[in-house]
This record gives sequence, structure tokens and C-alpha cells, in this order.
Amino acid sequence: MRNAMILVGLWIGIILTAYSVVYVNSGVPNPVEISALVRIASRTYTDPDGRFELVLPPGWQEKEEGGALHLTGPLEEVEAWIVPVADMAAVRAIETAWEAADPCLTRSYDSFSEMEPVNPELRRVRIDYSAPDRTLCYGIARVVRGGTVVLLVKGDIDPLQGRTSDGIALIEETLTVRGEF
Repeated sequence: MRNAMILVGLWIGIILTAYSVVYVNSGVPNPVEISALVRIASRTYTDPDGRFELVLPPGWQEKEEGGALHLTGPLEEVEAWIVPVADMAAVRAIETAWEAADPCLTRSYDSFSEMEPVNPELRRVRIDYSAPDRTLCYGIARVVRGGTVVLLVKGDIDPLQGRTSDGIALIEETLTVRGEF
């Protein structure tokens, strides 16, 4: 009986050791390493006129178009625009930005909400639009003294609720308005 217990203990030790060696050396990075890799792979974009800056998520493409920054998601299912507007009225600024970025968007908005400001000098407003073709559109205005920087997002509903939403969230979090209009 004693020998059987020793053999069982020995086999359990071998199995646990093999499991830990395979698990530790499996090449699967832990979450801390993944977030560090995302930060390393991200790039910072600064507006040539110094009005705003943001961190571009990995895989996103940027292109300057007539004073606006056009961003495209990794699979091109989501588009975003960052448009500086001299108007300080948030709703008018978002409407002006949509006219500049996507003149085809001629719908009225469904909801209007104030968002928590990042600092006391900044006012953040979100306007949501709906479309029957499962396209989600919204605009976020960041109003500071001197003007407004508008973030517009347009894309299929499913990707915006999935992995691509992480890229949009990173853009929303890191968009910094300089206030130099």
C-alpha cells in the first residue's frame, strides 16, 4: 500500500510538472504583455495645425482629406473622421462635420446626450443617428474655447459592437484637443 501511494504521488508530480512546463512555455502571452504590445504597435497622430492628437490603433489607416483626418478600420468595415470646426455650438459642429466628411448622410439625429467632460474646459456631446441598413452613425463633439473637434463614426453595427469597438474606444479615449484654432 505504501509503495502504491509513493508511485501515485510520483505520477501526480510528473503530470503537474509537465503541465506547468507546457503551459508556461506555450507561447501564449499574458494580458499585461498583450496590452504592452498594443501600445507599442499603436502610433500617435498629431494634426499638422496642432489642433488635436490621438493614438491610432494597430491596423488602422489614416488619410488627410481637406482639413479632416479620415480613419479606416483594419477590415474597412468602420470609418471615422476627425474634423476641426470653428463653430462652438456642438450640434451645428457635428452637422457641419458630416456635410464635409459624408455629404450623403442627410438624416436627422435620434438622440443627443452630454458626456462626462475630461476636464472643466472641455464640453463633450454625442449625437446618434440610425439607419435601416444596419449602419450605425454617431458624432462626438469636443468643444473648447476657439472651436470644436468632431469625431464621426460610421460602420456596420456588428463590428462596432465587436473587436473593432476596441479601436474606436482607443480613438475616443486618446483624442486630445489642443484648443489652438
